[in-house]
Amino acid sequence: MRRVLRWMAFLALLAFVAAGVAGATIYLRTREPYRGYGATEQFVEIAPRSSTRAIGDALVSTGVVRDRLTYRLAVLLSGQARGLKAGEYRFDHPMTPLEVLDKIARGDVYSIAVTFPEGRTIAEMAAIAEAHGLGPAGAFVEAAKDKSLVHALDPLAQERWRTSTIRPGKAAGRLLGGNLSVLAALVGTPWLPDFAGAILFLEDFRQIGLGQVDRQLTHLIRAGALRHVRGVAVGRFAGFDGLVDRGWSLDDVLADSLDALGVPVLGGLPIGPGERPVPVGVPAVLNAAAGTLTVTAAADAGPVGPR
Repeated sequence: MRRVLRWMAFLALLAFVAAGVAGATIYLRTREPYRGYGATEQFVEIAPRSSTRAIGDALVSTGVVRDRLTYRLAVLLSGQARGLKAGEYRFDHPMTPLEVLDKIARGDVYSIAVTFPEGRTIAEMAAIAEAHGLGPAGAFVEAAKDKSLVHALDPLAQERWRTSTIRPGKAAGRLLGGNLSVLAALVGTPWLPDFAGAILFLEDFRQIGLGQVDRQLTHLIRAGALRHVRGVAVGRFAGFDGLVDRGWSLDDVLADSLDALGVPVLGGLPIGPGERPVPVGVPAVLNAAAGTLTVTAAADAGPVGPR
């Protein structure tokens, strides 16, 4: 009986020692620099609201942390389970699991410094981003249209200018136009410009409501004044922001009236009363898909788009 007890005690001691050695080994691994990836650098993307387990799986699968057990002990020792932040992280040298967790808890995400000079359009900013290696310019333009991406970074951000492609396409011609109410009033007089071959730009301010815009556009179209325009650039219609009348918005009215012209139509440009001035009678290119109106003459002119 004593022999059995001695053997049991010996086995228990052996198990205790083995557990201690294993625990010590894992503990030391939390303080041992590790690099399990072969490339010069390794990027790890942590999505918003990722669980601690999902973050660990990403770090282990990319070779940043040795194994899941080491990761779990490091999380326990660091107390950072609830403080790990989402983002893209860059690793380029051996790091201990505790250092990795500290980096993620600080939110030390990978970033590239890019400066966008004031007044640049989305298309110009896209070209700058592409030049800095941030992906194709077209992808930047598409991302800029997704306001949810901005709100994810700043929930209080409010957009002031948002171009809307009412009818896609690209056109070139002389830039002519102005205040919609004035142009409608000039129909039948010798002072209404000849819009044949022109890029028509329109702006106005609210006097009555959406019915006013609809009537004035209909008046110009039925009078034949817009029959040969090559494109339409719509600027600011002050006072119409957020206005909805019987389910119709300003964009709906513009689309309903101008789509029948069969030419590119771009809405939401920052031109009009109190906004960026544009020269009249000079060559211009309208790109409804890219959201730009580019004035190719006049020394101080350039692409007009959302700031």
